[in-house]
Amino acid sequence: MMCKLRDRYPLISNIAVEPAAGQIKLYQDLATKMAVKLNGITTDWRKQGLDEFRRAKVESGDTTKYHFISSIHSLYYVDDMEDTVKWLYEQLEDGGMMLIITVSDDSGFWRLWNRYKFFEDQLLRFLNSEHIREAFSKQKIPFINYRQKSRVDITDSFEEGNVDGQLKVDFLAHVVDFHSTASPALQQELLEYLGGPECSERKDGEVLFDNDWDAVIVTK
Repeated sequence: MMCKLRDRYPLISNIAVEPAAGQIKLYQDLATKMAVKLNGITTDWRKQGLDEFRRAKVESGDTTKYHFISSIHSLYYVDDMEDTVKWLYEQLEDGGMMLIITVSDDSGFWRLWNRYKFFEDQLLRFLNSEHIREAFSKQKIPFINYRQKSRVDITDSFEEGNVDGQLKVDFLAHVVDFHSTASPALQQELLEYLGGPECSERKDGEVLFDNDWDAVIVTK
């Protein structure tokens, strides 16, 4: 994405907001490898969640507006999604654009989360693209929605003792060490649901998880 923006705008000031130090390190390493292509882009690395970034910005009296804001699978982790979406819109310059990506309301991911809502915790709140569209509609903010088809091979999740497969289940359920903390009955139930038609399709011996996601785009 940054390369595409750099092709059009020779100088870019970028703020990267990410609470996980490991993910920031991966981002920094990638930026270093692509230094030539990213020439002209300066990045301010913020080890913060979106709520934390917002509080710091408000408390410091920072009134900076932005030409482009992207929120990619991050709104699951804010305290109040609708208020956050409104605040992000207010941070845009006139003519600015915002991109919000979440799981689609018609995806295996959402059907899984909607069935097992008790997997939510104090950090994670399950939501989908329909919730984002409703938030904009309530505030009478026009938007465009783009559906993106995505499939993930989770065949190894059904192989006994396969560590990679177990990690995929952890990620999909958003439960750490699901295979060792959940009851055998719950593990079996979840795997059957993951491999069923509500969440996946089977092709040539593979189990392909429905990972469709939506991009909601707003212009101010």
